Amino acid sequence: MPSVFRSLVFLVALLLSPAAPASEQGDLLTQKVGALYGEGRYDEAVEVAYQILELAEQEFGEDQPELAGAYLDLASLERVRGNYDIAGDIFAHLLAIQTRALGADDPDLAQTLSGYAGLLRVQGHYARAQELFERSLAIRRAAGTEEDAGVAHDLNGLALVLKNLGEYGRARELYQRALEIQRRVGSDDGAIAATMTNLAWLSLQQGDRAVALDLFQQVLEIHIAAHGENHPDVAMAYGAIGSLYLGDGRYSDAEDLFRKSIQIDVPALGADHPSLGITYSNLANALVPLGDLVPARRL
Repeated sequence: MPSVFRSLVFLVALLLSPAAPASEQGDLLTQKVGALYGEGRYDEAVEVAYQILELAEQEFGEDQPELAGAYLDLASLERVRGNYDIAGDIFAHLLAIQTRALGADDPDLAQTLSGYAGLLRVQGHYARAQELFERSLAIRRAAGTEEDAGVAHDLNGLALVLKNLGEYGRARELYQRALEIQRRVGSDDGAIAATMTNLAWLSLQQGDRAVALDLFQQVLEIHIAAHGENHPDVAMAYGAIGSLYLGDGRYSDAEDLFRKSIQIDVPALGADHPSLGITYSNLANALVPLGDLVPARRL
């Protein structure tokens, strides 16, 4: 049976902003959200993120552009939890607030446009996602920014869209450019790992299995070093390598990695998270050739 590849959602890092509530309590809560996110405890992180939004509203008022940091954190976390409709509503609401208060081309809109575009891509709205990524890049460039982490993020996201549209050559060029920028400006390892993962999936689709495996193994090492063994990013890397093994007929090795991925993701994301369905499907595909038909049917 063909492998069902687990598609990568481009890195959803917390977009913590200095516009969070300027108080000791706000600072402590912001640090707590970052720590919970790093541990993969997303449900708890969302609860704290809502507290931060409430504090920011008390300080700045409702529907103000100064709330952008709190809204972006919240939308990012809801996206990670698989609550795409909620995340989309938050992005759209924030974009309307910023456009009304700052104008359509203000540099502060770039981060919101980029986050919203990433969500739309995951939902399959490729034309709209491409439009927002290109708009974000245009705003950054008009502000005189050609090379920074934000530009690399947008190039990476746009490459994902182009890959989904079958434009592999252009996508590879953008991934490589994004990776060059990230390394030059000293982006964090998580961002670099995300770009490497995206490039690995593209290499796999183009038949470069050895290149893909090497990239995935580097990504796994980065995530384990950053988060330890029990983080969803580690689970994602296990699933990616397992998919490669599955395609190569290494069914026992693939089964092992899929089970590791599931053991991490169920407590971290919840049993009903969308990505788990793909991992279970891949596990079933690994079990059938091994003769484990009953467990495979249950999956």
